[in-house]
Amino acid sequence: MKKGAVLMLAAAFVLIGGSGLLYWIQNHDAQEEPTRSIAARGTVTSNDLNQPAQAPTMPQVPTFAPSPEAPPPSDKASADKNQKLMPLALARAHDGLQKNNLQLARSGISWALSLQPDNPEALRLKQDLLSRERARNAALQAARSCVVQERAMCAWQNANTALSIDSSSNEAKGIAARSMQ
Repeated sequence: MKKGAVLMLAAAFVLIGGSGLLYWIQNHDAQEEPTRSIAARGTVTSNDLNQPAQAPTMPQVPTFAPSPEAPPPSDKASADKNQKLMPLALARAHDGLQKNNLQLARSGISWALSLQPDNPEALRLKQDLLSRERARNAALQAARSCVVQERAMCAWQNANTALSIDSSSNEAKGIAARSMQ
């Protein structure tokens, strides 16, 4: 009976968590993209009477041109905001790389690239981050191999190498801690 109750509790947790995640995603998307209306002028006509009878085809969708009186969407405010946020995002990325905290660096780089996808400094930092992540992953792979071979000192050394590259690596922290037991 206890196993069934645990399974029901786990299923309820998954359903509630999933619905909460779906709700967040729907509201997050709705908040990010404000709705815009487009004013259109003119007449939409159909040429159905002038065409010979043919097999049914997809109906033509009229195209609308924006009204000359409609003001263009104001992207100046968001551009100004991005200009103010970019130094903060780049500072977070630099700080993460300086402290060998690749998780912090990744969040700063992602933030900077979301503000300005073609920013040369953010792209350079991304390449540095990817290089460091490859080195960390190689050290972690070596540590995992040592764990499988039950070579505690080898696992500890490689996990510490991974930690020296990425101080935020939970896997490296775990391997290092387990290998010292």
